[in-house]
Amino acid sequence: MISTPEHSSVSTSNGVVLVVDDDPIVRKLTRQLLSKISDAVHVVANGEDALRVAPQLDPDVILLDVNMPGIDGFTVCRKLREDHRTREVPILMVTALNDRESRLKGLDAGADDFISKPYDRMELQARVKTILRVNRYRRLMEERDNRKRAWKGALGVLSELLAIRDPSTFGVAQRVERRALDIARRLKIGDHDTLRLAALFCQLGRLTVPDSVLAKHASNLDLSRGERAMMRAIPESSRAMLAHIPELRRVGTVVYWQDKNFDGTGFPLEALDGRNIPVASRIIRVARDFEQLMEDGLSSDEAQLRLHSQDRWYDPAVLTALDAQLLDEAAEFSLRARTVTLAELRIGMHILEDISTIDDLLVVVGAGTQLTGPMLERLHNFARIKGIREPIVIKRASASTAFSAA
Repeated sequence: MISTPEHSSVSTSNGVVLVVDDDPIVRKLTRQLLSKISDAVHVVANGEDALRVAPQLDPDVILLDVNMPGIDGFTVCRKLREDHRTREVPILMVTALNDRESRLKGLDAGADDFISKPYDRMELQARVKTILRVNRYRRLMEERDNRKRAWKGALGVLSELLAIRDPSTFGVAQRVERRALDIARRLKIGDHDTLRLAALFCQLGRLTVPDSVLAKHASNLDLSRGERAMMRAIPESSRAMLAHIPELRRVGTVVYWQDKNFDGTGFPLEALDGRNIPVASRIIRVARDFEQLMEDGLSSDEAQLRLHSQDRWYDPAVLTALDAQLLDEAAEFSLRARTVTLAELRIGMHILEDISTIDDLLVVVGAGTQLTGPMLERLHNFARIKGIREPIVIKRASASTAFSAA
């Protein structure tokens, strides 16, 4: 399972308290009491100062007196709740003992809890400590959510760059991702996040290989010894690039072993074979080789037979799952495709065949790709300059192929 780092300054902080009270003696005593359980205690003497300071301070809890000259505590509480910068800050209102009316009014203004004046010192510390602990947890969850959103956004940007840099390879990668995830489900293998990312970035190292070498390899021309070494190094290059992101090291390991044969031959040269190879690597190997054979012009049946003719390279259980997958696809193939014009393309559509320029010299979007905004913009830009071959083959919105839900 891919996760973001959990350690942060939030998890080790004891929190910041803002005390709002017009009595200087109460402010002094409260600061002394709460300094023992928090990182910092800030005090202000009136509601105006509280409204000015709170958004800048971003406290973990506000201890707010009800009765103050000028703006009373209820008004301050209500205004704090109206400000997007302070609406989530816990507010502990200070009321007179058994002042039921003030408590009801405080709840209406947005207070989270109440404490009576004069304070019981032990109770004040215990109540504030509890609120600080709860709010620290809330902030930690917010921080994790923010990191997760940033994480997904960064991966999305990387995917977009790959799609633009090498449309055909990225289209294959997306098909490998969907096929690999479905095979994993058939084999009841979890950790789909790792598998998804490893499938998507298994050819990331191609970015380090000169375009001329990639074109030569794609045309099945003989490569020099140095060029063969470049192509063999793609998994290692992919792992090295992914290693810059600590959370992707496990993904990098899966990518590194993607070319290792089930019988122990092939690269990497380390003595690892059979079930000692990561299962995600074994799944990706089958899905990737099948899709690459299809990309090279073989039919589905021909690609399947080719894999079985070299079955010593592949995990037998994964091959069996692929066979079952292909049977399901064949049964539904007639329901999959429809054609549209460029003007009818929309974000989110699944492309079933390469979209090329009208001279067929350049693949702009690879088969297997799900259209995004930048890809659609790229297509329209190429249409203005070179023209795009139409009609375009996409998957029907109602189609549910064996692995379309991945």
